[in-house]
Amino acid sequence: EEVNDTALAHKLFVKFYKNGYIDPRINIHLARMNYNHKNYKAVVTLLEKIPQSEVIKLSDKLLLADSYNGLGKSHESIPWLLNILNKKENHKKALEMLGASYEKIEDHNKALTVYKKLFAISSTNDKKNYAFKIALMYEKADNIEDAVKMYSKNISSYPQYIKNYKHLVA
Repeated sequence: EEVNDTALAHKLFVKFYKNGYIDPRINIHLARMNYNHKNYKAVVTLLEKIPQSEVIKLSDKLLLADSYNGLGKSHESIPWLLNILNKKENHKKALEMLGASYEKIEDHNKALTVYKKLFAISSTNDKKNYAFKIALMYEKADNIEDAVKMYSKNISSYPQYIKNYKHLVA
């Protein structure tokens, strides 16, 4: 890459990796390149081969968690997302992914907690989305009374957000 030949660098990195050499820096670099091409399986394979302690940057942990989600392995994304949140409590992207991961594994109460936190820390523009998600998690957890209250509150607060109406009358 020093001579500005990214394609050559990529070929050399791949050859290095395929020959069985492991260098966390190269694995991480290859994982980033594969992530940009949505090759989630390669990302997971590359990053699983190195010690977790070598995956230091939050952005790399996030791309690994997102790759697990992209492969339908939400259970495996959760520890990485929690690790990110232990270091940066209000990391919005990690919280969004964590809420979605909990939804996918049908842990609606944990998803509800995450969406409440996102609602609390978000700007005005994003609040309507998280308010809807909160109501939806109540509904999915069969807490119909709280779901109806939240959908009604959302309609008052965000009258243009049609999703609340659809769920309230359903």
